[in-house]
Amino acid sequence: MRGLVERDGKLYVRKVYRDNAGKKKQIWRKVDSKSDGKHVLREIENELARGTESFENRDTLAEYLDQWLRTSKQNVCERTYEDYVGLLKLYVRPALGTKKLANLHPLDIQELVNGMVARGLSPRTVRYTHAILQRALKRAVKWKMLVSNPASDVELPKSVRRELNV
Repeated sequence: MRGLVERDGKLYVRKVYRDNAGKKKQIWRKVDSKSDGKHVLREIENELARGTESFENRDTLAEYLDQWLRTSKQNVCERTYEDYVGLLKLYVRPALGTKKLANLHPLDIQELVNGMVARGLSPRTVRYTHAILQRALKRAVKWKMLVSNPASDVELPKSVRRELNV
């Protein structure tokens, strides 16, 4: 298979491409089998066809969120900004902060949401935290740091309306 490399008894997929500036770059992924390698190579080629920016970005989610918060500070009220910082610090950074932005998938965010629900947090808190993360990742797509927004394909808990006692 073209692109499959064996090193030290381990299989890797290697894809060589040119970035926007014309420089040659490589993408390496460790795989378990040749059939898995074909699948991974096809995924890489599909993502390269849509845009190479996600491979060039090596920031973690926490680093990106710091950058996003700095730029969005002047666009929102002070109280809203404090809410963003607090919710991201409490729920998103501990779970996903060390993950590379380019390697963030909808399943990771779904696990974050499921973990928040399992901790007994209200659906409103879960939905608001997700909305903040989705807004931040939407900006990453506009800035060409991601190809697509992984937060948009997540199922959220139903919002519960309380009956008013009059």
